[in-house]
Amino acid sequence: MISKEFFKSSLVYSVVGALPLAASVLLLPFYTNLLSTADFGRLALYISFSFLIQILVSFGLDSYITVQYIEFKSDPALLRENMSAITTSFLVISAVFTLLSLFTGPVLFSLFFRDGSLSFYPWGFLSVLTAVFHGAFKLYTNLLIYQQRPGRYFWVNIINFLLVIGISLGGLYLFPRSLVGPMWGRLLSALALAAFSIHFLLRSYGVARGRAFVKGMVSYCSPLVIYSLLFWVLSYVDRFVINHFMRAEDVAVYDFAVKCTLLIEFFQTGLVSAIYPKVFGIWKEQKVPESSVQVNRYFNGFSATTLLVLPLFLMVVPALVPLVVHEEAYYAGFKFLPLLSLGFIGRTLFYMFLAPFYYFRKTRLLPRVLLFSSLLQLLLSVWFVKRWGLAGAVWINFIMKWVVAGFAFNECRKIFKFKFNRIKLIWLPLVYTLIFILAGRAAGPDDALLVYFGEALVSLALVVFVYRRELLLLLEQWRRKSRLSTAG
Repeated sequence: MISKEFFKSSLVYSVVGALPLAASVLLLPFYTNLLSTADFGRLALYISFSFLIQILVSFGLDSYITVQYIEFKSDPALLRENMSAITTSFLVISAVFTLLSLFTGPVLFSLFFRDGSLSFYPWGFLSVLTAVFHGAFKLYTNLLIYQQRPGRYFWVNIINFLLVIGISLGGLYLFPRSLVGPMWGRLLSALALAAFSIHFLLRSYGVARGRAFVKGMVSYCSPLVIYSLLFWVLSYVDRFVINHFMRAEDVAVYDFAVKCTLLIEFFQTGLVSAIYPKVFGIWKEQKVPESSVQVNRYFNGFSATTLLVLPLFLMVVPALVPLVVHEEAYYAGFKFLPLLSLGFIGRTLFYMFLAPFYYFRKTRLLPRVLLFSSLLQLLLSVWFVKRWGLAGAVWINFIMKWVVAGFAFNECRKIFKFKFNRIKLIWLPLVYTLIFILAGRAAGPDDALLVYFGEALVSLALVVFVYRRELLLLLEQWRRKSRLSTAG
């Protein structure tokens, strides 16, 4: 049964998951006033590069630590041994990678910034350090989620949010028309939280004394790194393609539109952070690699919530963003929001099909999921952007989210037996997407708000009708909780 506590933790993880976007939105007015559009585009490319480095440095340990915690949390001795091995491994990898970057970094950085607009020293090296610090923070916060400590998770992320905002603003005003503020803001905030994270992990679990679990760690994490690199291609290569064929200003408009939709992504990530521990716990009890009514209920709720959120997002964001972003050049990105948003319906399926890979330690299969997809993304991005500009990049963004979900299902069914309602999880989302696309193409720009309002009503009707059992169960759960509280 879906509990009241689950919704409380979901709310915490969803709100906290949206903080990076909130920081971006709060800083956008300052970026538009104190940075050129070209510099904002370069900042987007810089952040994308930093994410790439974070993947390499983290080596999948931020995922591995959660699986190991679930596996050994009932055995304190083995838990301590595993956690210390993971922490020590991260520190060693980070140190080695940072030293290597001093020699190889300039070459790698020049491949991404061929125009020489940003040099490795100091900007590239700052991105490496930022990636290392973010990796440490991610290691710690992922562990907090699976320890079911939403309170601490909330506060450490709030502190990170405030540090990013404060340091970035200070830098922007001290160094206007410069990327110094945003880049140092990311670095120093990450440094502070990384120091706290490593301190907590070492104090709680200590330093590994031997090479125990290294083999299993490498076996689990190596495919995950390849998977993450391929996922990076799917998520960020379009910006570099746009920069190659167009201008940094066009990167800025596209990245602005994508950043708006990050509200949906972080909302989904927050829900997944709450859902996965529950689902993994169910699978541990049933000990059978197949779906169950309990598991499906969580993913049905995930899908239903996404369908409800999308039209509300499309009504609210274009109305609110101009209040804080005054540079009209960015408003050209609003017309891309519907298609970019609809891609997240495909992402709900992807998260469902992804879960068994993590829990059943079949991460070696994950690269297969994204190998063809990432190659397709790269090739189609080059073709579509070259021919249709930003609109081509948007269509590829939308298409690939559904393509990746299809590949994930094809691979996952080899290790996991799915039993789910196809109407709830596949056909309704597909029909919903088609309705949205047709309605958006039929309506003009002046009718957009009315169309989104109608879509919100349709979404509500569809969700209530199709997911009525889940809603009734939830209502009964709340009533039972209320009766128990009253009786107590």
